[in-house]
Amino acid sequence: MYNFDSSASVPSGWSAGPGYQTTDLVNPAPPPATTATTAYSSAEKNQCAGSLKGTFPFTSYTLFSSGSGEIGVLQYTAPTTLDWTGKTKLHAWAKIDAASGVNHINFPQFFINTSDFGHYISGQAANWYDGAWHEYVVPLPATGWDKTAVKTFGLQINLKGTAPSGGPATPPTTIVYVDDIWVE
Repeated sequence: MYNFDSSASVPSGWSAGPGYQTTDLVNPAPPPATTATTAYSSAEKNQCAGSLKGTFPFTSYTLFSSGSGEIGVLQYTAPTTLDWTGKTKLHAWAKIDAASGVNHINFPQFFINTSDFGHYISGQAANWYDGAWHEYVVPLPATGWDKTAVKTFGLQINLKGTAPSGGPATPPTTIVYVDDIWVE
């Protein structure tokens, strides 16, 4: 589906932004919120040259006053629904840039949403915090959701609800890369 090897720009349908009810990363960005961005990266790659880069300049940890962490998403939104009938897994590779630290991140996960947002499926990878590429494999349930109505999929970054012990007091800008995304 997407390997970002043959394009020097962000493919149509890809975007970075706030997750559900996130108060950070608002677009347009009224103060103090900031805007997440996407870019093509020729330097970062899983296998072949090129990947999609998401930059998330978070300014706070907490989602409202709930204690839950802020969320950023690097996602593809299809112009029409996708039919994944007969498909059993979503495979994707992602890298969390560890240069600014990763202890502000609770966990990253790949997700799939249907057109009515009635079904949300997600999967995580082990050892994501080491700054290397990791494969995410999201099993697609055989029943209980409409495989003919896939509308969005992508990488979700979930921050911790409070600053971790030892800091940082505010989350650093978080940079992620995705590559080699396909369904089996």
